[in-house]
Amino acid sequence: TFLRAAPTQFPGVPRVLNSLATEKLRAFAMPFVSGKNPSLDMPRCVEELLASWVTTNEAVSLGEIKSWQTLCAAIRGDSSFTQLAGDLESRRVAKVLSHGDFAPWNLRVDAAGKCVAIDWERGEFPGVPGWDWFHYTIQPAILVRRMSGTKLRARAEALLCSPAFQSYAQQTGIAGVERVLMLCYLRHVV
Repeated sequence: TFLRAAPTQFPGVPRVLNSLATEKLRAFAMPFVSGKNPSLDMPRCVEELLASWVTTNEAVSLGEIKSWQTLCAAIRGDSSFTQLAGDLESRRVAKVLSHGDFAPWNLRVDAAGKCVAIDWERGEFPGVPGWDWFHYTIQPAILVRRMSGTKLRARAEALLCSPAFQSYAQQTGIAGVERVLMLCYLRHVV
């Protein structure tokens, strides 16, 4: 459903060719996506793909974004996170396409270096800026590399300080609140 409704201006999003729904079966077809999974360290083509999913001419408040609303509903009663989320709820950010499970195993990079994301069951538009970046960095560090808390923190800090992410933060309107958004992302995942 998401792929059918996704805005068409974004690169790296496969299109639905056809679908079938019967009493016993629901299926869809999309073009074959060739290529290999990118490395666990974010390559330039992945950074470029995420940057291309920003609409700089449209803004939305975080409180209007479905995944932010889901976070806020889940943290009611947790005063520390309720305060963090409440402080950001009215913040205006650029509308971004969000994959929701943006990890190396859900991406393919072809021989020309073009990235395509697959497995869009958690896709959202608009999504919370930065959360796909955080997911790509943190999820494999925990699940694949089994990093300690200290190493994971250093990896997260390296992402936040990277020139590519800083440019993205400026472009999307999250500059200055990146760390808080990362904490909110982590709470959302939990």
